[in-house]
Amino acid sequence: MTADGFKDITQLFSDILFQLCQFHQQQTIRHYLSRKPESDAAHALKKLSDNILCWKKRSLKHS
Repeated sequence: MTADGFKDITQLFSDILFQLCQFHQQQTIRHYLSRKPESDAAHALKKLSDNILCWKKRSLKHS
């Protein structure tokens, strides 16, 4: 199941896998990163989050 960040939804559907939609994943990452990250790790994470909405469906398959 994909949702927009409602915390109680995981309790309502406790037997179903849950993830945030890509937009809200991106917003969560941006919340914790600065607009100009300094560390290599933060820079790499920002680059990933900037492109999250461009990911193809086939690359998001659960392995």
